Amino acid sequence: MSSRDDASVTSSTTTAPRGWRWPFWLGAIVLAFAVAKIPLSGLDIWWHLRTGEALALTSGWLATDSFSWTASGADWAYKDIGADLLLYLGHRLLGDASLSLWPGLAVLGIGASFYAPEARVSAARESTALGGICGGVGLRWALLLLAATVEAMQHRLHARPMPFSHVAFAWLMVWLPRLQPTLGKRAPTTSTVALLRAPVAVTALLWAWAWLHRGALI
Repeated sequence: MSSRDDASVTSSTTTAPRGWRWPFWLGAIVLAFAVAKIPLSGLDIWWHLRTGEALALTSGWLATDSFSWTASGADWAYKDIGADLLLYLGHRLLGDASLSLWPGLAVLGIGASFYAPEARVSAARESTALGGICGGVGLRWALLLLAATVEAMQHRLHARPMPFSHVAFAWLMVWLPRLQPTLGKRAPTTSTVALLRAPVAVTALLWAWAWLHRGALI
């Protein structure tokens, strides 16, 4: 699809659901607030905070395990470096309240992916992947409720840095369908910038995700 076609599809898909946007965002904010009010559970979150503190104080990558008794000094390859550091910095600023803030922000981040311009283009062009099935207002609401339920259950049963991966996965599903024109025959009117936009966005997202949370390895 050419950039001109993308623009026409975007304009057509932008005007249709515009009247439903403010109720959607109001609902997303209410759900995010409700999720943030749920008491957290689980012990893992505290060693994630300790890891973030060690990262901030040592300015290193913690190449070896210095926390566990049975594997002290062993190579520590898989860490949630970015997530643990953000969790620690948030805890320094807001205290324990920050731990409930992240799942609420994750609900908003996932909801934002449903109304991204790239999601609207993909929704008009195909009905596969997250960007495609978000075309209907009802499906957006269903996916938002599903996201809020997942964040609430995960936060209540076993709080961990998983919300970072949930948001990254939602945005990855928005951008992946955009790789199809890049892999196919280039349209005469497609600019180089438009052609490289999706590969650069996906590469940058995967790079940031890998530093944030090891869920990217899955």
